[in-house]
Amino acid sequence: MQIFSFFSPWKQTIRSIEANFGTGVASYFLLIRWQLLLNFLITLFTVTLILVPWEVGQVSCENLNLTLGQASCENKNRTDFPDVDKPVLYFVIFLFCDTVQGTGWLEFTVAFYGYYQPAFLPWGDDKVYNFALAYQLVVYFVLLFSLVCMAKSVATGFKDNIGLGRSWLHQFSDLAFTSWDYCIDSAKVAQLKKKAILHAFRVALADKDYANEKAGRNMREKINLFFLRLAVNILVMGTLSLAAYIIYLVTTFSEMYRNELDQGIGSFKNVEDFRILMIGFLPSIVITALNFLVPMLFRAFVRFERFSATFEIKITLARTVLLRLASLLVLVLTLYSSLQKSGLNSSCDSDGLKHAPCWETYVGQQLYRLCIFDVFVTLFITLLIEFPLSLIFRRSVLPTSRLNCIANPEFNLVGSTLDMVYSQSICWLGMFYCPVLPIITTVKCVIVFYVKYFSLLVYSCPPSRVYGASSSTSLFMNVLLVSFISCVLPLGYHVTSLRPSVSCGPFRGFDTVWSAISSEVETLSDTLKNILFFFGSAGFFVPAILILLVALYYYRSKAVANRAVVESLTSQLILEAEDKQFLITRLTAVGKQQLHV
Repeated sequence: MQIFSFFSPWKQTIRSIEANFGTGVASYFLLIRWQLLLNFLITLFTVTLILVPWEVGQVSCENLNLTLGQASCENKNRTDFPDVDKPVLYFVIFLFCDTVQGTGWLEFTVAFYGYYQPAFLPWGDDKVYNFALAYQLVVYFVLLFSLVCMAKSVATGFKDNIGLGRSWLHQFSDLAFTSWDYCIDSAKVAQLKKKAILHAFRVALADKDYANEKAGRNMREKINLFFLRLAVNILVMGTLSLAAYIIYLVTTFSEMYRNELDQGIGSFKNVEDFRILMIGFLPSIVITALNFLVPMLFRAFVRFERFSATFEIKITLARTVLLRLASLLVLVLTLYSSLQKSGLNSSCDSDGLKHAPCWETYVGQQLYRLCIFDVFVTLFITLLIEFPLSLIFRRSVLPTSRLNCIANPEFNLVGSTLDMVYSQSICWLGMFYCPVLPIITTVKCVIVFYVKYFSLLVYSCPPSRVYGASSSTSLFMNVLLVSFISCVLPLGYHVTSLRPSVSCGPFRGFDTVWSAISSEVETLSDTLKNILFFFGSAGFFVPAILILLVALYYYRSKAVANRAVVESLTSQLILEAEDKQFLITRLTAVGKQQLHV
């Protein structure tokens, strides 16, 4: 996470969290800060290269890319405003519901894909800004930038873990005599440092206890534990499959209901017809409910598997990540399938005025609702459920009571981390369909930071399981990297295989989104075209892959050799330390003999 070290907000706050609640909890807040800075930079790219150029340079219909043939289709989704004789409260409810759904007035703004057109925007003298090309290149650049930032952070964490993974002969004495920072000149900072060292001792003692317990298991205990873990994994896979099936059923039902109403994506037209709003949010509600309830089962399951604290958080994170990514992928794939059946590839009639659906905007609205609903759920659970319950039970329950866990709940490190990973996954997956998602995610990071910090200060207590700093940070970034790959796959399928809507968007009229780049390449000179075609041919990829494989084999062999050297040097250091202990023991014995003489 040091890639954004040039700007470090909340530095003192995170240092205080580290001292009072442990380095594992501090790593979670470092992750929030990392995502805040990442999304802030993504927002700058999106605003300066997509939103502002379109609003400033959008031109009349004559300058659209009409050579593509179908740019005259009308979008099926229209905004129907309420009657003027309605009361003011009705207008407020109308605007609020359209805002949280991404429909109505908001649907035809820069917030969604369908608002844009395949235009050549004027830029300087005799120059144009190919908006269709810029739109997708910005998305590709943002994804590549995110990948580079994550790779840098993962590599840094990997180096730290190599150092932490070594087994020292005098671990506790090293912590006791080498942990203090002698540059500290403040009593407050010194107190925080003492708490941090104390937490480091707790982590080391927990690891030592687990290692001793694991070494003392007999064969019968190992066999019983193996079958127990096998049964737990079967339960986990069954739970994941059931959750995916529920999401599929709910999304299909929502689509069927929407089609029967024949309101397109729909606007909140009847204040009494509240079911339209609920049906629109039904997939988001079910996914959020599953993401909240199923991890509770996972945390209960993992207690029976008797893993170490570090591996416990890893396996729980892996299962919960699988749940959340599967929920997003099932949602998107179900939407793709449903929209394909309902005319995703509709074409214009002979008069060019067919009302064709803008399916990209609909996908963007679903992901927009997920993002908005996730913020509301975080605020609702923290401020309106956990906080009031804590106040009530803290005054009426004894500290030794079992209900004390409600008065002082543990900070859910795994669940909170997965919430942020899930939020970032929605941003990556949805920014193509909803360009304002990075802005929303940036604001969400700020809100979540202060809400979670409030919960820590007021009613939460540190996790009973202790986690190391570097291992937690590296693990969180690895989970984020896996989420990124899972989000890029469906987006890549859309770009290369699905036909864009003929009624909306900067790629209407193209066979695929990627065709916009292919069309632009055709306008280049023969020399540049030949160079680009060579980079995309087997004549380049086959030698490149072979070279990479050879380089991979070389660096792997070098790493194995270096590891052997490190192990040899470590053994020599241990032997030298033992020799010194032996000499000190002998000198002490000789000294005692001379005293007796």
